[in-house]
Amino acid sequence: MLSLATRKRKPTALGLVYEKLNNPDRAQHAYNQAIQQDSNNPDLYRLLGNFHYKNKNVSDAISAYKKAVNLDPKGIEVF
Repeated sequence: MLSLATRKRKPTALGLVYEKLNNPDRAQHAYNQAIQQDSNNPDLYRLLGNFHYKNKNVSDAISAYKKAVNLDPKGIEVF
């Protein structure tokens, strides 16, 4: 059985893989799953923000970045 930490990383890794495979729908779904599993992790919102930014969804990117900053005000590195 996979550890909790491994299960939490799996959707994030899938999101990155789907991005590389140019499958944005599945990538976004995987990132959203990761956030559902760990909604207080600012790094997940940064990844989602970067994903949206790369796909020219600027308003969604800003929303995700704002959430990341709210969760970790000292972690200002968004990209």
